[in-house]
Amino acid sequence: MKLVCWMPLLLLPFPAMAEEEPVPPWFARKTGDPYALFSAWRELSTPEAAADLGGPAGAIGGLVKDEQGRPLPNTTITFHYDGIGKGSRTGLVTDAKGYFIVYGPPQPKMRPRKPPGEAQASPEEQRAIHDRPGCDLLAAPGYPPSELAREYANARGEWRICIPQPLMEEADRAFYVFQVKSENTFAPEGFSEFVAQRVAKSAAETRSPWRDRTKSWEASDHRSATASYEARLVDPRRKRLPGAIVKYSVSARNYSCRQIVKTDAQGECELKERVPPAVTEFQRHLTVDAQEFGIGPVAWAPQPDVLNVIQLEPPADIRGQIVDHRGDPVHMSLFIEYRQRADCPFELMVRSLPDGTFAFSRIIPGQEFRVVAGRMWPRASVEGEWMTLAAGEVREGIRLQVPLPTSLRGVVVDQQGRPIPKARTEPSFPEGSGSLQGRCWEDSTFFYGAFGAKPFQIRAWADGYGRVSTEEIRLEPGELRFLPMTLKPSAASAGK
Repeated sequence: MKLVCWMPLLLLPFPAMAEEEPVPPWFARKTGDPYALFSAWRELSTPEAAADLGGPAGAIGGLVKDEQGRPLPNTTITFHYDGIGKGSRTGLVTDAKGYFIVYGPPQPKMRPRKPPGEAQASPEEQRAIHDRPGCDLLAAPGYPPSELAREYANARGEWRICIPQPLMEEADRAFYVFQVKSENTFAPEGFSEFVAQRVAKSAAETRSPWRDRTKSWEASDHRSATASYEARLVDPRRKRLPGAIVKYSVSARNYSCRQIVKTDAQGECELKERVPPAVTEFQRHLTVDAQEFGIGPVAWAPQPDVLNVIQLEPPADIRGQIVDHRGDPVHMSLFIEYRQRADCPFELMVRSLPDGTFAFSRIIPGQEFRVVAGRMWPRASVEGEWMTLAAGEVREGIRLQVPLPTSLRGVVVDQQGRPIPKARTEPSFPEGSGSLQGRCWEDSTFFYGAFGAKPFQIRAWADGYGRVSTEEIRLEPGELRFLPMTLKPSAASAGK
């Protein structure tokens, strides 16, 4: 008789095998639809997770994870391309699942970088890396999606390079999983203190609103003066303006001349004009720009052989703030645009402070103007409302909001859906003037960076085909639309 002994079987847990992350189906190539990639951004939970750099048709997609392989949703990232003599950068925020898409990169391939902790590259290696076109992704996990927050993360050494792991690398698209350290030391109190210090520092960095472009009129114009006037300039409080730059211009229908001089210690100067005898009707204007006061152009009727005391009226001031679509402050350039051309050598451009506040202190009274803000394309721009201010008026509370950028991509095809080589497109604006940054490529694809909410149309044409125009197009903030345009053969080519 055999003795059977039953032993309990102890099952030991094996380490779980890491599953390879699949490429999302909305990013993969679809049979029969070569342009489906340009609708993939609709699968993201937020438009802030997609951006278009305006390059040739193609895209880089990604999933950002922490050290444990967990997706990092709503994380501030920056996609950065560097090349020889050019570069571009755009900020994004990953969606609720950690995904993002960048359309139109110069080439859909990430530049290899040394992981954090390894020895720094030598200067020669750094130059070689910089001169090799490629892309980088940086992230600041745990920080708000604002420019100041990115500066704060960089100051604390927590603006980190993401390490890419390729899942797909094809000719027109690539998808990567990016790993980045998620630990951070962000604190709202420290961030508020950092913002206050940045604002104070920027406000203290005074910049002269004008450049001393004084020159001798005789050096550039050898014609003899036909008249000469002595002038003394005083501000609205009758205070003299020594060292002020005075631009004296004479304009007629087919003639103009000007003189730029600087007042002496008494606020006086000699203004000369050269007007040919044939010119009988003309206008005189003065533009005055001092260190603490500026106005112009103002009409002037001088008297000969006397000291002309010119009391200038006070300019107008405006103050406001510029924010992004979330309401976060934006640090960017702002411009004054006059509806009628204003001959002003001063303060047509300022930069907002880090908290988004700005001020223009030398607005010409009685002239219609607006504030225009913008970055280099492909970022969005914004135009304020037209307004007119009285002398000495101060207008506060102006608020500008920069919308999410939009873009329009498309392709020109024939009736069989085949791209038409060397097809061309151009925009038009039903409501008058407007501007679109655009590019066309030899493969008949095109791109337009559409800023703001102005409606526009696109016209397309090619040799041997008739012209076609779209209906009125309006893009919602953050929208990236794809537009195929079909051309029919022209009557001349169809009859052959």
